[in-house]
Amino acid sequence: MRKRLDFDEPSASIAGRLTPSARLCDELLRATFVRGGFAQALEREASLVVVHGIRPVDAAALHLSAQQLIGGDDEDFFQVDAKVYDWTDPGSQRPNYVERLVLEASVATRPMIVLCGPRSQVPAVVATIADAVLTLADRREPIAACVERVAGFRPDDALVARLAHLPLTHLNLVLRPGVTGERMRTVARRLRRVIDMGNDRKGKAKDERRVTAKTPVAVAADHRPNRLEDMPGMGEARSWGLSLAADLARYRAKTLTWGDIENGAVLFGPPGTGKTLFAKALARIVRRAAPVALGRRLAGQGSFGGHAEGHAGSLR
Repeated sequence: MRKRLDFDEPSASIAGRLTPSARLCDELLRATFVRGGFAQALEREASLVVVHGIRPVDAAALHLSAQQLIGGDDEDFFQVDAKVYDWTDPGSQRPNYVERLVLEASVATRPMIVLCGPRSQVPAVVATIADAVLTLADRREPIAACVERVAGFRPDDALVARLAHLPLTHLNLVLRPGVTGERMRTVARRLRRVIDMGNDRKGKAKDERRVTAKTPVAVAADHRPNRLEDMPGMGEARSWGLSLAADLARYRAKTLTWGDIENGAVLFGPPGTGKTLFAKALARIVRRAAPVALGRRLAGQGSFGGHAEGHAGSLR
């Protein structure tokens, strides 16, 4: 078994036989647990540990590595089989995710690892019931060791700092056998530029979405129909209003008596259905066809808007 797996490091690790980023994720988690005083996270016993200080861009790689953790030693190793939760983006979590974790922790029979961003994002109840709340280990030392192991030279602090600013998965493009330090600097610099450009585009897109979300409201307010003829969805109310306007025009032309004009109307509907707009549009059309006093009366009643819940206007 040992020969087939070919473990050449004291800490047995599936990730150690994969990409540089997978190896780094594994080493970061191990350093976090051991140096944080909670090596029990590498055992099979039930426990709840929170690891914070994780960048969202690194969450997926660390999540996978945490699921593949190997415990024990060279002679007696085993898969930890931890259940891992990625909480680096609280806004994307399902409702009641904290309550569900508490319930699962109360009946858990295996380790549970919660990955979070800043310490402030760790829910208070989770921090209270957790066996350990740990800060993710500094990545610079593992990166320096990985460069030495893969490329064959010890990097200076400036190169390590530049590599540490990259997402962990991007290090697979930098840490290649035989690559020189200068080549690493060039690749890291250009990758950083691409990442920054992507972040700028995301920021602009977010701003545009924010503006777009606000714009329809303003546009709708500026383009509300002023004429009764242009109001959609009013059904019989629109037909009645146009008929009333025609009757008032005939009254003004002395071809119809006042007593022949319908003397009452009630508009009913929930708030937001357009009662106020209808009353104001009706008042405008009446002013053109009827005595001034009647137009003023309609306009005044139209100003009640949504507060006149039962009716928007009546003619007497």
